[in-house]
Amino acid sequence: MGAEQTTSFELLGLSGGRDEKGICSLSVPYFVATIDKAFSAAGSYLGLPETGRSIEANPDGTFTVHVTYEGSNSDGGSALPGREKPVYTLNTTFEEEAIEAHPKINELVEKYGGEWSDGRVTFPSKYAPAVNNSSGLSMSSSGDAKSNPMHGVEKYKKLSVQWEVAYAASVIPADIIAKVGTVISSPPGNPPKVEGRTKWLVMPPTATKKGNVVDVKETYFLLDQDVAPELYSK
Repeated sequence: MGAEQTTSFELLGLSGGRDEKGICSLSVPYFVATIDKAFSAAGSYLGLPETGRSIEANPDGTFTVHVTYEGSNSDGGSALPGREKPVYTLNTTFEEEAIEAHPKINELVEKYGGEWSDGRVTFPSKYAPAVNNSSGLSMSSSGDAKSNPMHGVEKYKKLSVQWEVAYAASVIPADIIAKVGTVISSPPGNPPKVEGRTKWLVMPPTATKKGNVVDVKETYFLLDQDVAPELYSK
């Protein structure tokens, strides 16, 4: 087809899909005869608005335009799921914490003969195990002394838990920023329980416009149970 023709039409090679949140994404190639049509050819596609395009010149002077469409396609049977049908993600890892922050540090000090100095705890290489409910004692000689499993320990592995809730919405929820920095007893979606820890900190959210919808992600971080209540709002 010559460059003098100004028509445009869709080419073979469409690709795309729809994610769990109901957000559709399509890339559609078009033939365009002239450069002025490269920026105006094609409108919405199956009810999805255009979110971007790239233009490639062909050897014969025509152009191939790849148009990206994103959003919710209710007309095509993909109803916007909204906040009531989110996608949940659990992220866990071990983080290193100072041994002094261990929730059972007083028990460890008593059992393994630890000694406090300038806010730090050290444990001897050997200790005498507690007898008849007595405390463990530091020992440098042999006899009843045992190798101390806490000797040299300065840090411990602490479970870090993060819960994410992602969903598509027509607009950014009005209350999404107001909740940041507050502590709640349970995030949406009933995350797995961690014994002795029930305080969740609401973290900063993200919201990305994708066509006619907003891709929203809320994040919640599991705090220590004995965290000072003055640190965060309720």
